[in-house]
Amino acid sequence: LNPATQDDTDARFEAATKWGTELLSLWPYSGVNLVEKADFVRWRELSFTYSVPASFAGKFRMNNLSLSFTARNLALFTSYERDPESNQVGRCGGGGEASLECNFMDGSDAFALPLPRRFVFSIRFGF
Repeated sequence: LNPATQDDTDARFEAATKWGTELLSLWPYSGVNLVEKADFVRWRELSFTYSVPASFAGKFRMNNLSLSFTARNLALFTSYERDPESNQVGRCGGGGEASLECNFMDGSDAFALPLPRRFVFSIRFGF
């Protein structure tokens, strides 16, 4: 290997300076190597169920009738900028996936979507 000349060293230094001051903000991986405090409290689920009186359900030839409303991921309390539970590879759903595939980059929230807020309304009845 030939030792680097002064011109090569200056060019490399100039390129590194330009990368660090001008181009780094355009790079999609900037900040991936940071570690931040990610303490959080999440209001995970809230559910209400109303059981309709049997006399009212009987008018529709039902033995029972209930109405339910559920809300999931209502609120997130944290000083972290993003969702602390998100990670780059998603969540494995079980079913025998290899642990390396499920946990690779666990805790890295680059390109991740936060948990969605969901609302569910259901009606249950029996005859």
